[in-house]
Amino acid sequence: MKKFLKVVGIVLGGIVLFFAALAFWSVQAISDAQERVTPFMEQSVPLVATWDVNNFEALLTPEMVESAQSEKGQKAFKYLSKVGGLKSFSAPKVLKVSSISDISGTGTDIAIVQVNAEFDNGPGVFTFTLLETDSGYLIQGINLNSDFFLEEGN
Repeated sequence: MKKFLKVVGIVLGGIVLFFAALAFWSVQAISDAQERVTPFMEQSVPLVATWDVNNFEALLTPEMVESAQSEKGQKAFKYLSKVGGLKSFSAPKVLKVSSISDISGTGTDIAIVQVNAEFDNGPGVFTFTLLETDSGYLIQGINLNSDFFLEEGN
């Protein structure tokens, strides 16, 4: 019985140690990404908030450029522009970092970043999906949530 309890204790200790290491790695990855993402976002947010894709096209992934320049994309940015001009924004906060790889085994890191912003017509929250490249980050997705859009419909 003592031998069994020792084995169970060792297994449970190993599991706890594994999850502690995983948590440490996750916190470290987010901290590292935060340092790299902050300058990019401080440059990008004012450009994105002009709502003119031509102003920030160089910051987008090729797929995002294609999507943003489509008829649907143009309508989306026109709709988002109703929130008004950017007055201020807070420091970006990295919410999540993950890695993806393609069939060839090439890996890429993705960061989900949140930025609180104040617009002419009220507050909003940007959520950016960033793709890490050799030269920095590119924006793969942009989402803006604001109560202004709820109130506009009434």
